[in-house]
Amino acid sequence: MTLSVDGLILIDKPSGPTSFDVVARVRRSLGVKRVGHTGTLDPLASGLMGILVGRATKLSPYLTMADKGYEAVIRLGQTSNTYDSQGEITEVANEGACARIDRSMIETVLAEFRGQIEQVPPIFSAIKIKGERAYAKARRGEILDMPARMVRVDQLDVLGFDEGHLTVSVSCSKGTYIRSLAHDIGQRLGVGGVMTALRRTHVGQWSICEATSLTDFCELDPALQRTKLVSMWSVLSDLPVFESKPDEIWKIRNGVRFAVSQQTNPGRYRVADEDGGLLAIVAVDDARMVKVERGMPPRG
Repeated sequence: MTLSVDGLILIDKPSGPTSFDVVARVRRSLGVKRVGHTGTLDPLASGLMGILVGRATKLSPYLTMADKGYEAVIRLGQTSNTYDSQGEITEVANEGACARIDRSMIETVLAEFRGQIEQVPPIFSAIKIKGERAYAKARRGEILDMPARMVRVDQLDVLGFDEGHLTVSVSCSKGTYIRSLAHDIGQRLGVGGVMTALRRTHVGQWSICEATSLTDFCELDPALQRTKLVSMWSVLSDLPVFESKPDEIWKIRNGVRFAVSQQTNPGRYRVADEDGGLLAIVAVDDARMVKVERGMPPRG
């Protein structure tokens, strides 16, 4: 009988494989069926991927919304159709224009991209246009008018600038395309820019320092693999705990709404079961009514 494996695994994805490849390798290695992730990374990118296993896949909507952190390298002086170095180079700036770019100019331009900004995603992206992925349409040569959307860039700093290669650190909201950021920075500098490397360093509260390389994880003994699992309770440690009474546990388990005291503030909470594991995520509204937002299925 296969033991229940539920939780989050922090994987350091290498450059090259797709996010689907990473999920498939972890699934085969663990020998479990239900495996998902908390946010895709392009094949070019490396870094932190949160892999959800078993019942923890039910938590995906709560983790994909988390802010992200990256380090990116931008090659100034070029433009590509994918906004990165893996696409077709469509423009090359003259050397004189590139030579005039200095760190002071870069700092001035980067300031324009901090805060709430309007961003146009790349046409080669997984965004759906009329029910189909944009990249599929782009590969057929269709001309796409990608809709702009608001994203948030909390931090955008220069880590280095050498021979046309600009290295930046970025902290941003869900849905921010670093490739678009590289392209737009290059356009604003007047010479173009393509992303040549990307490494995700943070997802919400989790850091790349806590991750295990994909190869190392897959080579571990199954018992050691399970030690890498972050429990579902700990995955949601940023949520306050709902202090439930025994009769309320029954109501939560059965999806029954109920009222709580005035001492309970409106918001989202995690609820523990009798064994200290995650029973459910509940929402308390302004009327102090408790509604089960996500209940955990029984352990299999």
